[in-house]
Amino acid sequence: MRFFLLFFIFNHFLNSSFGQVYFNLETLPSQYTPTPDALFITGNFNNWNPRDTMFRFRKNEQGMWQVAVLTSLSNLEYKITKGSWETVEATEQGANISNRICPNTPGLQIGIHIAGWSDTKSLHTATKEVRVLASPVWLKALQRYRRIWVYLPGNYEKEPNRHYPVIYFHDGQNIFDNATSAYGEWKLDEALNQLEKEPGWEPIIAVGIDHGGTERLNELTPFRHPKYGGGLGENYAKAVVEDVKPLIDSLFRTKSKAASTGIAGSSLGGIESLYMAYAYPNVFSKALIFSPALWFSDSLRQFCKSKPPSKNLRLYWVCGTNEGDEDMVPDFNECYEGLLKAGRPKRNMKKRIVSGGTHSESFWSSEVKAGIYWLFKK
Repeated sequence: MRFFLLFFIFNHFLNSSFGQVYFNLETLPSQYTPTPDALFITGNFNNWNPRDTMFRFRKNEQGMWQVAVLTSLSNLEYKITKGSWETVEATEQGANISNRICPNTPGLQIGIHIAGWSDTKSLHTATKEVRVLASPVWLKALQRYRRIWVYLPGNYEKEPNRHYPVIYFHDGQNIFDNATSAYGEWKLDEALNQLEKEPGWEPIIAVGIDHGGTERLNELTPFRHPKYGGGLGENYAKAVVEDVKPLIDSLFRTKSKAASTGIAGSSLGGIESLYMAYAYPNVFSKALIFSPALWFSDSLRQFCKSKPPSKNLRLYWVCGTNEGDEDMVPDFNECYEGLLKAGRPKRNMKKRIVSGGTHSESFWSSEVKAGIYWLFKK
C-alpha cells in the first residue's frame, strides 16, 4: 500500500509540477522532408540542441508522430529541425521564422504545421526524378553526417528487374537544385533526362554527396597544402567507398561493380575524383575531372604516376581558358600529359579546353552531359 501511495504522489508531482506537453506533426513540406523519425524538436528545455535524440519524433499508439516534453518551465520556446540549425524549419520560401511559444500546460496537445526548411530557397529546380535520402548518412572515417541526393532514371519504377550504372558527385548541394546551391546548379538531372532520349543510351543513377561546408577544403584534398592545410581526402574517399556506396547499392538496383561506377567533381572535387579513381581502381572505372585545382598539391600527380595504370579507367577532363587562375591550363595539360607518359592509354582519356570557360557551375553544367555520355557510352 505504501508503494502505491508513493507512486501516486510521484506521478501526481510529474503531471502537476512538470507539465508534459505533446507535440504532434500534422503537415510537412512535400519536398526535401525526410521521414518523420529523422525530425527533432529543440527549445529552451534542452539547451536548443538541434539533434537531441531524446526529442526525436516517434510514432505513438494512435499512429501520430509525436514528441512529449516534460519540464518545469512555465513556457516553452521551440522549433523543429532536420538535425541541425542549417536545416531548421522556415517559411515556404525558406525565410527564418520566430521561435514557437506555448504554455507548459499538463496534457496540452500542440499540432505542428511546417511550411518549409531553411536549407532550401524559394525556387526548387530539381526534377521529379531526384530525391533526398530520408536520413543523413554517417561517414565513419570523418565522424560526420552528410545529406545524400539520388537521381533515378525516369522508368526506374516501371522496370523493376533492371539494374543501373551509378556515378557519384561531390558537392551535392550544387548538382540538382538551384535552391540549395550557393552559386547555381549543374542541372545534372536535366542532362540525364536528355540522355535518356538518346538511342541506345543505358540510363544511369546519379548520387550527390553534400560537401562539408567549412570542412570542404579539408575533405576534398587528398594531400596537404603548406599554407592552406587540408588532407582529409583519403578519409572522405574511404567514407564514400565504405559508407555511401554500400548504402546506395542496398537501397537501389545498381550495377555495383567498378565497370559500371563513376566519380565526378569540379575544382577541389576534380582533384578528389582523380585521386579516388586511382586509389580505388576496384571501385571506380570512370571519372569526370572538371577544372581540377591541381595547384593545391604536386603530391597528387606523383601519386597517380606511381600507380599501375588500369587499362579500363576512363577519364574525362575539362577546363576553361577564363578560370581566373593563370596556371589552370598549363597545370591541366602537364598533368594530362604526365599520365599519358606514365602509361595511361590515350583512348581512355579525353581532354577539353574550352575557350571562355569559367570556374563556375554554369560552365560545368554546359559540359556535364557530354562528359557523362563519353564515360558511359558502350
